Amino acid sequence: MPKTPLPLIAAGLWLSGAAAWAAPAPPAAPAGEAVDKFGGWLDVAGTPGESFHLERIGSRWWLVTPEGHGIFIRAVSKVDTADYGGSGGFQAYDGVYLETAGALSPDLHAAAEDSRPGDVVHPASGFTLKSVGDAIYLGSSRFKPNYTYFWLHQLGRGGRLEWLYSTESGWKPIGGDGRPQEVRVPGPGGSWSLDAGNYMGPGEDGFGRWEHPAANRVTWWDMAQGFPDDFAAVRFAGDAAPRWYLKGVVREGFSVPAVLNQCYERAELAEVIAKKYGPGDHDARWAEAVTERLRSWGFNAAGQYSYRYVEKAPGLGDRLPVEPTWALGGWVTRKDRPYHAKNVYAGAVFPPGSRELLYQGLQPDAFDPAFERGYVEMVRREARERSATGPWSWALIPEEADYLFGLNSLTHDHLGYVALSQNPFHPRASIDGKEIAYDDPRLYAKYALRDLLRDRYRAAGDDLPAFQPGTAVPAYGYARRPAGPELAALENLNAAWGTGYTTWDTSSGDLARGDNAWGTGSGFMDEDGKGILAPGCRSVGFEKAFTDPAHPPLRKDLDDFVKCFAWRYGRVLSKAFAQVPHPVLLLPIYNGPGFVYEALAPYADGFWVSVPDAKDALRIYDAGRKPLVVADYLTADPDSPCHFKAPIASVRFDAARGTTAITAPRLRYVFRMAKAITFPDAPELLESYRRVGKPYPCPRVTSAWWDIVEVPGDYTGHLRPGMHIETWKHGKYPYPRRTQEERARDMIRHYEALLSLRGDDGLGFVIGIEHWCLYDPAPSNWCDDENFGLATFLDDAYDGIEARRAVGTDSRGRPIGGEDGDYGDLLGTLGGFLRTIRRRSPRRRARGEGARGAGRRAPGLSGHRPAITWPPAAASPAARCPPRRPARRARGALPRGGTSLPSRPSRSSCSPTRPCSRPRGGPARARPASRRRRGLRRPCPARPAPGPAAAPAPRRRPGLRPAGSWPRRWLRRPAPCGRSRARG
Repeated sequence: MPKTPLPLIAAGLWLSGAAAWAAPAPPAAPAGEAVDKFGGWLDVAGTPGESFHLERIGSRWWLVTPEGHGIFIRAVSKVDTADYGGSGGFQAYDGVYLETAGALSPDLHAAAEDSRPGDVVHPASGFTLKSVGDAIYLGSSRFKPNYTYFWLHQLGRGGRLEWLYSTESGWKPIGGDGRPQEVRVPGPGGSWSLDAGNYMGPGEDGFGRWEHPAANRVTWWDMAQGFPDDFAAVRFAGDAAPRWYLKGVVREGFSVPAVLNQCYERAELAEVIAKKYGPGDHDARWAEAVTERLRSWGFNAAGQYSYRYVEKAPGLGDRLPVEPTWALGGWVTRKDRPYHAKNVYAGAVFPPGSRELLYQGLQPDAFDPAFERGYVEMVRREARERSATGPWSWALIPEEADYLFGLNSLTHDHLGYVALSQNPFHPRASIDGKEIAYDDPRLYAKYALRDLLRDRYRAAGDDLPAFQPGTAVPAYGYARRPAGPELAALENLNAAWGTGYTTWDTSSGDLARGDNAWGTGSGFMDEDGKGILAPGCRSVGFEKAFTDPAHPPLRKDLDDFVKCFAWRYGRVLSKAFAQVPHPVLLLPIYNGPGFVYEALAPYADGFWVSVPDAKDALRIYDAGRKPLVVADYLTADPDSPCHFKAPIASVRFDAARGTTAITAPRLRYVFRMAKAITFPDAPELLESYRRVGKPYPCPRVTSAWWDIVEVPGDYTGHLRPGMHIETWKHGKYPYPRRTQEERARDMIRHYEALLSLRGDDGLGFVIGIEHWCLYDPAPSNWCDDENFGLATFLDDAYDGIEARRAVGTDSRGRPIGGEDGDYGDLLGTLGGFLRTIRRRSPRRRARGEGARGAGRRAPGLSGHRPAITWPPAAASPAARCPPRRPARRARGALPRGGTSLPSRPSRSSCSPTRPCSRPRGGPARARPASRRRRGLRRPCPARPAPGPAAAPAPRRRPGLRPAGSWPRRWLRRPAPCGRSRARG
């Protein structure tokens, strides 16, 4: 090995020019907050049991711990070490040198960081490495390198490298033999010498594409063993900064020299965690640390998709309750499972007859026989194989919310329209990118819609059996040329819808063979959607009026079909879970139509929702009367690594290509996908954007090379140097929150509004909140790329201390900092609110409330379900008081034939604004005038639970607020505000 011309001098740990510092210890839990081991408040007394369960205690719903205490859930989703798709992060090395013939190059770290091709070369040779003795040095003052990404302009051929690391006493071979621990695509001999690739790299447009022949990633050490103890930061003479260095030395010369484009640290989240918490069982140490951190931030539970935490939590001495998460809807449609239920949305187009696919959300067909069989079998198996029934599971989420696409959001394309417009012959489809051929090609949702309408529009005297959501589909037989009652029902449908169907079937061909006349014929089963749309209709979302306004029954029938579909889904789900014990079952329906919650309520313990404001949560509860866990997805992208904004240096229009090239030297386009951008200093684009050839002022980048991006159209008349280019997000620009402090403000406002809610039955119903999620995605992520996290991808908390440029250590000695920017403080303010949420939550009527409902499990919940009927037995708390008069016909009843879709049970004479008239040992008491003036509502009193009398209320200590009461300012319902778009 030739001598290094510049001696290496041991330097110890050096932190970006600043002295080493340590973050203070996280704040302790609020003094004096008495909780049981699950986090339940000791002064909210319910009924102990084997698992978490729901109870109505006093004037609100509570989640109750196994030890019998009410808990208000403050959960964080995705407490996990897996990122969103394994895209990896981006950390530039800050010292990159090449050595040729004993001469060291200038520092090439800027060339190695950017994505310009062929620029990491020695100025004396024009190559990266070629001859024996040539070397490459990769160094960082912020972190120890271990996951190095290489993208080459030209792969080397015939050469061999030995890899070494820096120590205080000189260079040592990695692994003892100079070979890395792992290479994604090994070269000849199993090592790597800049001579092989098939990893992810930039395509012709600069965006990422997999299986790039000249890209690779190398892992130098196994983090289960950790870094070598003698791996030390050293400095080159003439370079003031000590760095941890890797060195690759050419031991056999190249016949074709290697030319490098880009080189940086590209760790996935699990690898970031392994580096920070290793060696040994780094996941267990991470789980222990994340428990401590979440508690210090005011959270008390792990939420959805916390797979690694669920795995490691049983081994912790101190742990958080968890929320096991399944994805039944995705599993039942997958190719690699045996069920192959169809996705109702697969292949749906709009406008009708076009090839413009609707967004292909996933909604398994609840009427498909494979659906019920799959759910029953999967729940039985999953309950046996997955940890979902232990006492630490505060709830079970049976579905991925996005797999209930037809039910879970007002902004989604209407499931009724999609079922109506689809070809009933579905021989194959693409699910998760895999083609599936179906043995049974029938799209049962369309057959079910036909059966429901055939029953609904029956003529008087038609003795057709009533259609029920549990009825096997197809329920009836149909003739090509209808006659008698069948023809009369078709004429009734045509009159109501303004259509001219000649048959309930297809007008030509055969539905079973697939030569039917869908889209061209005159039969009901030939409908492709164009026969029912309003003139000029451009959208078929739930919140849109897309049906012909001249025929109101159209929309009602499609809505009722969705309600029927939801009942069918809920019935199957309930049947599947009746086989096994399980914790509280929460259905994740973001912000759907009210009739969906009404239909699903008898089959779920509660709902996991995401709403833009508290008004929507109130709407949902009043529709379904089931408790809610409310999620939030609030972000502050501009104050995070998931954003860019840079000053423009030049603007150039290429007339031949019809694109504008924009140069912004501080842009650093590390993203692996095309971003939409905007120009905040050019407001005139909002008025004149049509002149640049695009229908919006926020073009999507067509190519990107570090600090140069191209966009379609001519922007030279609107942009000039000094203006800025910035990331643009649909529906989120201008950004409502530009700092983490503003995000904390809005999260607190949202949570406060939720705490104040009471339903139209007088009950508080929000039993918890859940923030999505623990970590930001990597900036180079392919899909979700927003600042959802409480911490960055590097596991630095947004607390004003960790997520900073400066590097240091936390109170446990673990590394923090090293970010590309100094980011704001989310958790200081938010944590202060959450840690004191007990003062803002329902106050302590606890034990004294027992005589009027404390400790009462809600019937039909947590595995104790009523028998399934049609309509199902009411489990609503409002139905516990006897009605004053016979129940009226159910809302939403179907005409002609007596078939009615289930609706919420009729309310009793106990209403939120009128006291219950039932005697309770004396005459009913009217509300005090003072309560009426304050606008407070007297809740419907609960019937005493059977069994021994409740314990007497404990004596109230002087100076305490009456137990169980809310602060008065939280009891007023928030003023209505406008609807905004929910996630999903």
